[in-house]
Amino acid sequence: MILNPIDKGNYLRGLLILIKRDRNINEIEKERIKELSKILGFNGSFVENAINEILENEYLIENPPKFKNHRLAEAFIKDAIKIAFFENVLNIYKLHWLSEFAADNDLSKQWLFMELEHFIENTDTDFSDGFEIQNYLNAEFAAA
Repeated sequence: MILNPIDKGNYLRGLLILIKRDRNINEIEKERIKELSKILGFNGSFVENAINEILENEYLIENPPKFKNHRLAEAFIKDAIKIAFFENVLNIYKLHWLSEFAADNDLSKQWLFMELEHFIENTDTDFSDGFEIQNYLNAEFAAA
């Protein structure tokens, strides 16, 4: 199943909500969101506007997205961790939101914390590997 527009939108929305959680969006988070949004096929100016307006957007529903595809939910967590970590620190508000996302998508907290541990131990290689959504899309395309 190739990623549908609703899942693409939820993926981006979820990441925008995540970076908003600490009420401070840094340049690295912006750049990572922009890179990832290109993979999803979003227009650059649309994403730029969404990032710039995210802190003031009172209509944005901040509940974590729910994906029917378990593999997509796992990809989301892995990408969210890459985006949320700044200077090897994960803000408590972001961690709490990731925990909510995991619970809503039937991912165990143990799995989430194993992914966090893996990321911390492999930060240098994890950033250079690109985003997990690209691997997901490549696998889905190959299977189609």
